[in-house]
Parts: sequence; C-alpha cells; structure tokens
Amino acid sequence: MRSSWRLGRWRGVPISVHWTVLIGLPWFYYETRSLAGTAIAFVAFCFLILVHEIGHAAVARWRRVDVDSIRLFFIHGTCSLREEP
Repeated sequence: MRSSWRLGRWRGVPISVHWTVLIGLPWFYYETRSLAGTAIAFVAFCFLILVHEIGHAAVARWRRVDVDSIRLFFIHGTCSLREEP
C-alpha cells in the first residue's frame, strides 16, 4: 500500500503528499464548524506548506544543490536534498 500520492513536479522535482495530510480535514472542521470553511482552510494550509517547501528548493537550486523531492505531511513538509559524496 502506498503511503503518499504524487502531486506533480516543480522544475523536475517530484512533489508528493503523504496520507497524514488528510488528518487536517477533521481538524479544520473542528475549528471552523463549516464545510466551506474546512475546504478553504485545508486548501490554504496545504498551499502554504507547498510554497514554503518550494522556497527551500529554490534556494537550494540557487546555491547549486540538487533537490531530490518535496513531500507534504500534515503539519510540515520536507525538501530532500542530494548529498555530495
């Protein structure tokens, strides 16, 4: 069973979403008590994490460091960099 789904690519860097992102749905519903509010908050939060991690990838590329992948989780994301041998 796969634990993440491929979202797309940013300049050749694969972006994936881990299943824990779905934990945000009941959490945002608890906070907003509205389906529309939940949807807006969930999409905005995921977008914020994605833009943040793309920022890490952009700086790494600017510093000429290869980026392996970007992964989004419930509360955070990761930008995996390729280490030099």
